[in-house]
Amino acid sequence: MRRHLAFLEGLRDRGYFDLADDYLDRLRDDPQLPEGIAPLLAFERGRGKIEESQVAQDLERRDLLLDQARSAFDAFLREYPTHELAPEAKVQLAQVLYQRGQTAALKADEAERPEERDTLLAAARAAFAQAKASFDQALIDLRNAYEAFPAGFIEESDPTHALREEAQRRLIDATLKRALIDYDEAQTYPEGSEERGKLLDSAATAFKNIYDSYRTWMAGFAARMWQGKSLEENGEIGSAMGIYNELLGHDDPRLTQLQRQVAFFKVIAHRKREEYPLAERLAREWLALSRGDTGSYERLGVQLELAKNIDAMLEAEYGPAVSNKENLVKDLVQQLSEVVRYASPYKAEAVDLLRKYRPGSTIDPRSLAGLSFDQAMERAREEMGLRSWENAIVLFQAALSKANPSRDPSRANEARYLLAFCLYSTRRYHEAAVLADFLARRYPEWDSSLGAAELGMGALAMAYESVGGPGQAEDLARLRSLAHYTIATWPDAAQADVARILLGDVALGQGRYAEAAEAFESVKTPAHALEARGKAAAAHWRRSLLLRKEAGEGPVPPEARAEADRALELLRSAYDERVESRVPPTDPERLRNAGDLAEILLAESRPEDALAVLDPHVEAMATATLNSVTRPLSSRLLRLRLQAHITQGQTEEALADMNALESVETDEPLTQLFFGLGRVLEAEMEAQRQAGDIARLNASRDAFQKFLDALIESRSGQSYASLQWAGEQMLALERPGRAVEIFRRVLEEFPENPGLLRTRLKLSAAYRQDHKFKEAWSIAAKLVAEHPRGLDFLIEQCQILEDWAEVEPGYWNVAIRHWQDLAKKLEGTRPRPPEYYECWYHVALCQLGKGSSDAARRTLKSVMALSETLGSPEIKQKYEQLLRQVGG
Repeated sequence: MRRHLAFLEGLRDRGYFDLADDYLDRLRDDPQLPEGIAPLLAFERGRGKIEESQVAQDLERRDLLLDQARSAFDAFLREYPTHELAPEAKVQLAQVLYQRGQTAALKADEAERPEERDTLLAAARAAFAQAKASFDQALIDLRNAYEAFPAGFIEESDPTHALREEAQRRLIDATLKRALIDYDEAQTYPEGSEERGKLLDSAATAFKNIYDSYRTWMAGFAARMWQGKSLEENGEIGSAMGIYNELLGHDDPRLTQLQRQVAFFKVIAHRKREEYPLAERLAREWLALSRGDTGSYERLGVQLELAKNIDAMLEAEYGPAVSNKENLVKDLVQQLSEVVRYASPYKAEAVDLLRKYRPGSTIDPRSLAGLSFDQAMERAREEMGLRSWENAIVLFQAALSKANPSRDPSRANEARYLLAFCLYSTRRYHEAAVLADFLARRYPEWDSSLGAAELGMGALAMAYESVGGPGQAEDLARLRSLAHYTIATWPDAAQADVARILLGDVALGQGRYAEAAEAFESVKTPAHALEARGKAAAAHWRRSLLLRKEAGEGPVPPEARAEADRALELLRSAYDERVESRVPPTDPERLRNAGDLAEILLAESRPEDALAVLDPHVEAMATATLNSVTRPLSSRLLRLRLQAHITQGQTEEALADMNALESVETDEPLTQLFFGLGRVLEAEMEAQRQAGDIARLNASRDAFQKFLDALIESRSGQSYASLQWAGEQMLALERPGRAVEIFRRVLEEFPENPGLLRTRLKLSAAYRQDHKFKEAWSIAAKLVAEHPRGLDFLIEQCQILEDWAEVEPGYWNVAIRHWQDLAKKLEGTRPRPPEYYECWYHVALCQLGKGSSDAARRTLKSVMALSETLGSPEIKQKYEQLLRQVGG
């Protein structure tokens, strides 16, 4: 078997990963192989995908390979949980998560929109957190495996010696990788930030401990290097330089590769010391000794450092550099042009610097006639690196004009695929979709056909969402067709799950909830499983709501209850999996999951369970730095917790939630936030009233009043919107005295607010409700004098007189006359507004109050004879009820 593994490793070393996969398939199907080899082959399948991902330049392909590696190791651990390679398989799974974080961080560097960058950085940190948890679990197994060997001296001739050495090597290697995650996570925070500093300190300490324990191991030397790098990035350049010089002073040939990386770090340190000529010389020496490493991370980093030092010398007007500026700028552009072609941590900075020395200009297609296919492709990739999409499109088209697809379809397809990507990046979605669809269907065996299928689906989805117009239906049909083709052609690929999710999204948007749930629940790959589970839960919940609506009033139908239970089951399982994987409580996906779960729990009258989900996240977010992604998520959880606390009657906690909400900057105006909450609470109390649940209704009402009282007493963080809302809620709860206090406070504290007309009107209504009719009339009369045509103010005057007559019957005639006068003012309006019919209704009501049933009956019949609709069904119903009351 050693011979087979050596051959397999040789194929991978030469980049023949597809041949390595084929060789594994042949070995797996060979009946001559001895028993017990199947687990080793399954392990190698996953390890090969990780190795291939490490050299893949396309970040989407890198993600795909990592998905495949994760699936392979998950399958290995399910089938062989007690195999001797199981601890190492857990390490490899942790490595997959680690590399996922690195890939997300690279994507964040290339993101053009701040919100997209924030999302990707959050995803990177979440992946790093999961990787740490996985490494911690794997380290327990590795440590137990190592400590199972005898602790004393073992002769080298004893087979146990080699086994113990290998167990120790695996333990040390995993310990080093675990420490590297802190260093990489630090890179996701801005320089000088507290979070970055803490992570670098943690990494430096961990690296030092590894070095102190394993000074003669290669892992020990590597830890020493990374200790120096962590110190350097935390500003301790002198200490870092001492470590670099120490490592470069060793003459052990095993350290040659590590010393190349140390020399790279030393170049960076000299630049940070502003020793630009020395750093430039060291960078050139490094590059001269590694000419064959094109595209390697270290070489790209040194090339960027060389360019940065040239730039720094020119900016500082360093004499020798200025005198040789033309050649230096040419060298700088050449170095950076190579860096921007590859996905690496250095690309974003290289793009910015290259634009400084080579401002963008539009390429004339006529100037490309003399370029060969390879020359056009090379220049096109450079333009892609600079995100000069239009220039790249022209160059890829020029390359295709020199290609011979019948003789070498792979090279032509590469140009087509990259052209489609550039077209997508310029929002030419239909053109991108045509090319990508062609590649996926015409060349299904081509390496990037899966990527083309995903690109095509993404382009069609964007065309449907953003382009609009009469072609939307066709875009949707083409999207569904390509999605079904992808699933049928590559059913086990990650892109098939992307297709399933897209089909589910379409069905969900069109209200086909059962179909959407089925699509989402058919997703297989771990990378998409949690997202799909959340979407499936949304489909089940919406179907539950639809079934309840169709059933009308009465008990919840069993099918609707089953759909709600399934939604909760899916969300809970996804949430528990995130918690078990130690995804941080501030991770955006975990926050969304918690919010969705709590929302349904509240709707199902389970506020205690909702609070149990919400509390850890709200507390964690209170001390977290919010960004464009997490800020609205934090606001949502606070709103849900506020609702739960009010429902539970926990007034003080609810007030704390309200204060927290007012301190969170959110895109949603607080007015809408508070009004929305009020509507939710009113609906909840109305549902309790309709259900006849008097005990719960009284409890909710009392809790709501306490909350409002506490809110009003709070003198900090108040706004016009919050106080106005509180006053109107007091009116609705028939507490007019409290409402008067609030509205007067609003008038005093916000004298310039444009909404004060509404405040004055509500103050009049509060006085009226409190039977202080003179005060109410005084306010309403001023409003009418200022705004003679203000219908709301005229109606308020009439209503004051009507309510006053209820207390002092001598006002009935005055009230009748005012309602009649207002009705006559509205009589000439066409069509007649609902308020016209309301006025005559109140005339009849006042006549009845005065004791004149006959007059009331005549009024109602005369108006009803002139109009069948009476403005609205609601008003007509009021007329009919009052008419029956007066004997009509």
